[in-house]
Amino acid sequence: MPQVWSLVVPEVSTNSAFDPVFGSGSASANWGTVNGSLTIDTTVGNVLFGPYCGYYSGASLPADSGAYCNTKSMANATTQVSVWVKGTTPTKVGVYVGAAWTLKTATLLETLPSGHSRYGASFTGAEAATAARAGAFFSGTTAAYIAGIQIEQSSTYTT
Repeated sequence: MPQVWSLVVPEVSTNSAFDPVFGSGSASANWGTVNGSLTIDTTVGNVLFGPYCGYYSGASLPADSGAYCNTKSMANATTQVSVWVKGTTPTKVGVYVGAAWTLKTATLLETLPSGHSRYGASFTGAEAATAARAGAFFSGTTAAYIAGIQIEQSSTYTT
């Protein structure tokens, strides 16, 4: 009997974030904040990808405060945004289109033994088309190490 082979071709996407892992060593080159402050941290236990991570912090922050990354050109397509965070859990993940944020509840996708967790949200094409920014959002007293962000136009999280 002949063998029958079947190939499964994975979905592939590109990260649309500028400087997704703070590789420039700057917290302001392609990143910004809504309230709070964002600095660079190089502590080995806090970084996950490369030598840097972002440290977003603040006391008594209002709801929907957070750190965001600028994005490359975004088409009208389903978009997955995920953020690696250690420390304070983000309450929301969002995309910025025009002059407003679309925020969705942050869903825990995975957790590593290092204490870093990946949180994400899915956005429709209409919600994400022409998005200029994407980020993670918190409230209250926050101390979060942001190791990286993935902004991908695909039907599911791929990386």
